[in-house]
Amino acid sequence: INLKLFNNVTLRVKIWLYFVAFTLIVFVLMWVFQVYFLENFYERMKIGDIKNASEKLVEQYDTDNYDVLIEKIAEDNDVCIEIVDKYNRRLYNCEVMGRCLIHGRQNMISVYIPKIRESENGEIYYKAQSPEGDESLLYGCSIGNKENPDAYIFLNSKLVPVGSTASIIKRQLMMITCILIVIAFVVSLFVSEKIANPISRITKSAERLAVGDYTTKFEGKGYAEAQ
Repeated sequence: INLKLFNNVTLRVKIWLYFVAFTLIVFVLMWVFQVYFLENFYERMKIGDIKNASEKLVEQYDTDNYDVLIEKIAEDNDVCIEIVDKYNRRLYNCEVMGRCLIHGRQNMISVYIPKIRESENGEIYYKAQSPEGDESLLYGCSIGNKENPDAYIFLNSKLVPVGSTASIIKRQLMMITCILIVIAFVVSLFVSEKIANPISRITKSAERLAVGDYTTKFEGKGYAEAQ
């Protein structure tokens, strides 16, 4: 029954309904990806940034100005960096977060080195709480041969809580949704009128011709197909 009713509505209404449906789909996708998938996306982004940073450090390991490179990567990515030899002796380091999982007296490097050795590809990812109680992401990998590495690289970055951010985004999306619904309503009415009017004029002219008015002119100006 609903399908029959839809088939019998005017072109204006159909165009308006299609436009509104499209707008609603866009809003739903915005809500899903900006709110509900925000945390997962943020974590994947951080993992990707840290891994890219570690690849640069591995590629340019022990080259000239390596200290400068470490400081730049640490500042650009807001990560702490620690590079130790296979005996856990410090080779390079850069601290940007204060106390973290890889710096300070209670650092966890001695715990994570065996985990790198046990891993399949010589690298590890961990989410853990820092000494200050903040959630952070730890990445570690070996340089050179995993069995007899030249060194181990560790990067530690804070994971910013996204709950409050998601709440702000929800409120913003609520306002944007209300504004865009009004705009979509007005635009859809305008577009439906613009498209339907030439067809309506042709239909009325055809009706007049059908009753014998041979002076009827067909005017379908508005788009090429109706001319």
